[in-house]
Amino acid sequence: MSSSAIIAVYTKSRRSSDARSWKGVHHFGDGAPWELGNELLFRVRRSRGDLAAVVQELIIDAPYGWQSIAHLKRAEKDDQLRYYSPKLLRGADGVEVSWLHLFDVDERRLDIYRVDRSQPSGHEPDAVASVTFNERGRSTPHQLVAPPPPWLTMEVASGWQDEMSEGVRERVVELMDDWTEQAGFTAEDLVDRVAAAISAAILRTCSGPDANGLVYVRFPSTEDSRYWALALPGFTLRYPTRSARRHAANVGRSLGDHLQLFDGERAETTLHLDPAALADCLDTPDWPEAWPEPEIAVGAMLVAVASAKMPGALYRVEGLQLIREKQVVEDVRVPLREVSFADVRRRDKRVRVGDMESRTTSVDFIWTVLDWIRSFELMEEDDDAWGEE
Repeated sequence: MSSSAIIAVYTKSRRSSDARSWKGVHHFGDGAPWELGNELLFRVRRSRGDLAAVVQELIIDAPYGWQSIAHLKRAEKDDQLRYYSPKLLRGADGVEVSWLHLFDVDERRLDIYRVDRSQPSGHEPDAVASVTFNERGRSTPHQLVAPPPPWLTMEVASGWQDEMSEGVRERVVELMDDWTEQAGFTAEDLVDRVAAAISAAILRTCSGPDANGLVYVRFPSTEDSRYWALALPGFTLRYPTRSARRHAANVGRSLGDHLQLFDGERAETTLHLDPAALADCLDTPDWPEAWPEPEIAVGAMLVAVASAKMPGALYRVEGLQLIREKQVVEDVRVPLREVSFADVRRRDKRVRVGDMESRTTSVDFIWTVLDWIRSFELMEEDDDAWGEE
């Protein structure tokens, strides 16, 4: 199907008792909302809100249509001079387009519809977006964004074997179990707090879940674009699997601590969730006074994640910065914990055998935290499956 569009304007006022009609022209180029739609928003903004002038320029004065409005390229004149109308979308002999961009000058609005020609004759196009303009031409929403790529989803209960070894999973859980037990509460309590904090941060950032109760983490397309579904309070977060993230890293894409969120309003926002940001999210009035400070809890999570991925290495945190330590020795026998005196000496002339060398390092923090929360969902699934005999 063509991705072209019709740009149209209502010809009858909403106050009219008759069914509203419209007339429009063909746009032969990409007519998707995130392409043509944004160009129309720009035109209204540039006109300082004069929708009538925009309609005059793009529709009334361009009866043959457009090859590309963005490039100011009008369609060639031919014998098919006509304005398009609703009956051409409803009838069997209608124009082959995918989108309808419909201006309502009186209401200061642009409605966008998806035209599905596979539907039976008479089927009305499906509304996908509605943009309003203030008197100065500023639009709400400010921009129309493309939908996420097709989601190939691994369900919550799918196995960890291909993604996170059983040993790593068990080690993360074990380390956090030990730490929370010493702190006087359970790891499940902390998981609930972290999940609620991340959920609240996401909902503050985006407009809300889509109709299916989903919020997506948009991710660069890779050869492996699988996604997991993680149940958070109030909605489900769909985020890329470990193998998808690993593939992205292997081709030079940075993971970082930024989640590109894609919500039900088809609006894309960015949520920054490094350790310090997560600690801020956890630092709420209902944080139990008997627990260690949120910053300490996040620091313990950092150490647990790093230690699980590299057992035997020594880690500590300082100001929520992960630091790896190695002892300076003459002959290295345990590379995970030791470093050669000769190597360190080149960097630091004051070093002595027996000193501890400290270097800042990092892990895929927020992604691993999401995996850690998900591990508890998997364990609950296991308990439900095997708890009764």
